[in-house]
Amino acid sequence: MDYGNWVSRKLVIVPGILGLGCAAAVAWSPWLLLPAAVFLLVAAYFTYARWAFSSNGHGIQRRMLKLLVSRLPDVDGNAAVLDIGCGSGALAIRIAQALPAARVVGIDTWGANWGYSKARCEFNAQAEAVADRVSFQEGNAACLPFDDGSFDVVVSNFVFHEIHSVKDKRELLREALRVLKPGGVFAIQDLFLWKRVYGPIDELVAAVGSWDIERVKFLDTSESNFIPAALKLPFMLGTAGILYGEKPSHKSPSTRKIAKVQIGQDELVDLLREQVQCLQSSVRAFDEGSEWEAKRLAVSIRVLVHDTKRSHSLLQQLRLKSQLEFHEITTPDQPGNLMSYHGLVGVLFGAGSASYYARLDDGPPYPTKRTPFENWWNRCVLRDAHGSQFSRKDLVLTMANKEGGAHVDPELNAEYARLSRDNSLGWHFSDGSEPRDWSRDPVPHSVRQIAHELLKTLHEQVPEAGVDTPHGWGWRRNGLP
Repeated sequence: MDYGNWVSRKLVIVPGILGLGCAAAVAWSPWLLLPAAVFLLVAAYFTYARWAFSSNGHGIQRRMLKLLVSRLPDVDGNAAVLDIGCGSGALAIRIAQALPAARVVGIDTWGANWGYSKARCEFNAQAEAVADRVSFQEGNAACLPFDDGSFDVVVSNFVFHEIHSVKDKRELLREALRVLKPGGVFAIQDLFLWKRVYGPIDELVAAVGSWDIERVKFLDTSESNFIPAALKLPFMLGTAGILYGEKPSHKSPSTRKIAKVQIGQDELVDLLREQVQCLQSSVRAFDEGSEWEAKRLAVSIRVLVHDTKRSHSLLQQLRLKSQLEFHEITTPDQPGNLMSYHGLVGVLFGAGSASYYARLDDGPPYPTKRTPFENWWNRCVLRDAHGSQFSRKDLVLTMANKEGGAHVDPELNAEYARLSRDNSLGWHFSDGSEPRDWSRDPVPHSVRQIAHELLKTLHEQVPEAGVDTPHGWGWRRNGLP
């Protein structure tokens, strides 16, 4: 059998040649000593990694595949199985061995980068005596050549992050789950903790769960004891994990197709005014001291501006969102600032106490910018002492979806929990005694400021929304003395 190695030889050979070349030229150019050392160190690291992944070393590849197969509970022995991006056929063959009656299909494009081929897969299957139940064919993970619900089991191993033609990797997951039968199970291993590729893992799990998938779970395989510390770097296995779950056997009556009626433009405008009234009512209650009204503010803001694949904001349905220039009323974050940053709120120090407050239009004459929605929604407005950044979107959706606005989630993002509960902004105050931590949560007043920016935007640019003149008295209208 020849299953290859997940660490390409190029990662050893190329830096090795460069390192030796630089080392040979050191006599003529001493400055080449440093790059020679770096290249040779890289070559040594990947040489170790290849050994650790191989069966002659730590057997990391074999153990990772075993861990993936273990996430497939209660699989029918006669199952039809799809392995997406089968490479050398290792996973497809291991599943055929684990399920003696299963029929397994492996698909791949078998590009030149890894040196795998259909012929190698078939050779390995023949050598492992499973060739009668395992077949291989060419296919693209972005557009699988199978009908909906064709397989009882769908698996994949470290493939999706390599498919550069699809920017949103969630679409690859959606396509994989399309061919899964009702009642089928899936287990997909990839670099799911790589935020630049997949985003926050809790959002990814929630998104997959919203696609009519049951019991979606995530296993952080990077924490497995058999993985050496040297291989837990982010570009190796430090962001690896397994996403697994099942598709429901039957849809409940509540999910059956129901005839729909389009809401007219006039009714949408009425709904916009209704949401604006909700927002203004909660603003008044917040300013009178009911800080918990920030949760209702967050829900109304979400309804007005936030779009998902399944739901559309009111402003989007009214075709207004892309036309608006949203007010940004924040203190500027100075370049090179190493301290925490809280652009939406100010800090009020009093006798023996300290509080955050939404500035509204009060305070120093900071320039008010108007910006397109995506910039306004996603720009960093809070950065804590650990370097964690939060946008308006982060604050509003967490408060609305997880903190009790429209839903209470049993778990919170750890960075958000530190911000809202553990003073991760790092402020301390003293009234003459020893300095002590400041336990106040900056999120409610930040959401209040976001509501102010949105109301001011609608007041100036959408007259039909019926917005009253937004409160602009700063902290004096925020329940503070």
